[in-house]
Amino acid sequence: MNKITIYLMAVAVIFLTACTEEFDKDSAKYKVDTKVTSVELNSTTLTIVRNATANLRATVKPDRATNPAIKWSSSNNDVASVSETGVVTAKENGTATITVTTEDGGKTATCTVTVSESVATQVRINKTSTTLNVGQAEALTATVTPANTSDKAVTWSTSDETIATVTEQGGVVNAIAPGEATITVTTVSGGQTHTCTVTVLRPVSGVKISESLPFLLVGEEIILTATVEPADASNKGVTWRVAGSGIVMITDTDAKDRVTVQRTGTGTGTVTVVTDDGAKTADAKIIDGWANLTGAVSKTWTWDFDAPPSTDNGQFGPWGWGSQNNSGPDWWNPGGYTSNPGGPGSNDQDPKSQEEWYLTGEYTGATMTFSKTGLTFEKNKTVGAKEEGTFKLDLSKTRTSGWYNYVGELSIVGGPTVLNGKSANDQVFLADEPAAPIVPKEFVVLKLTETQLILGFPEDGKDNNGNWRLGQWSGSTYWYFKPAE
Repeated sequence: MNKITIYLMAVAVIFLTACTEEFDKDSAKYKVDTKVTSVELNSTTLTIVRNATANLRATVKPDRATNPAIKWSSSNNDVASVSETGVVTAKENGTATITVTTEDGGKTATCTVTVSESVATQVRINKTSTTLNVGQAEALTATVTPANTSDKAVTWSTSDETIATVTEQGGVVNAIAPGEATITVTTVSGGQTHTCTVTVLRPVSGVKISESLPFLLVGEEIILTATVEPADASNKGVTWRVAGSGIVMITDTDAKDRVTVQRTGTGTGTVTVVTDDGAKTADAKIIDGWANLTGAVSKTWTWDFDAPPSTDNGQFGPWGWGSQNNSGPDWWNPGGYTSNPGGPGSNDQDPKSQEEWYLTGEYTGATMTFSKTGLTFEKNKTVGAKEEGTFKLDLSKTRTSGWYNYVGELSIVGGPTVLNGKSANDQVFLADEPAAPIVPKEFVVLKLTETQLILGFPEDGKDNNGNWRLGQWSGSTYWYFKPAE
């Protein structure tokens, strides 16, 4: 016997030793027995409703096991039973363990079965989208079907807590910041889901216009700009409109936040901007009269000493009585008061008699200049340095009935006062006056034409009952001015 024959015989012995030999008399051959190593189920958990069925499938390994036979059993047949083929039948609410066991080797696999009245098959939120403003809240509701589902519990979640939050159990959405977030509801039973898209907006609180009282001469244009507030408002859209006469709007189609306005004639017009969100408004009023004060570029005025207080309406003028142009603006005077008869502070109502005194003062060369550019104001004095400031003219503030009427207001914003004077009643011969001298910065415009400017202010004085009152127009002070030559 050679070496090759001996080797083959040894291999055959080893192989036959590893297998169980069985002689098949019909075929007169030996068969090899392959043992089962494990068994698996297609599902390890099941949730089914009462009286419903579900199929479990077992897989025996290896695939060519000699004896793949299995047996099924239930830990609680009152809850769920299982047939010889793996069909599970739900009977009562509860849980049961279904076990599959191989005949060969007793290998097992299990599935936990939960039986309920009904498992959720669908959940729906009451809306699929909603819009909220920052700070608002809304409660969403979820409906679980079928109606007889024994476990209708749900949980809520959000895709972005920086935009919108939601209470896990209650479904209350809170808007945090502008943006978009997805709210999801999930059923505890069955894991069904549904979503709602939440859009959070920052509402508009107001709008401002770049110039509320623009000064335009006929033929001039101005660009007005709207600023919507707050800066992070979600909808900054605006609409422009014009009312009145003498102005026309030229829409800038490239920029909705601005508009070009042209003055085409005389009259009063209003440009209004309206926000798309909330209908907030702001106005720019274009009013006649500005050119009378400043001219096309600037205009210089001086005190009109020759204008008598009785020019317009009787002895005391049309605007009350008191100092009716008979006592000059204080910075027109040389300073202080004189005891000279006919001087300031006397009861002489004839300004002509004071001419000699005033000729020694500053009024002869003192002027005030109003400029359109930058709305600047200057006091050009014959004594002392020039003083500068800015002014504001508001011709929309008027009064047409009552003790006195006016056509606007003039105020100085920083710098000197327009008249820089004490009121005519703030003098030593009124010893019973308790108030300190008035230094006015805000005046009413009693009249404004190309050739005449009349300014006034209510001063402290006595009322008809002899009592002191602040701002009594019965003791008014006003002055006439004329263009300087």
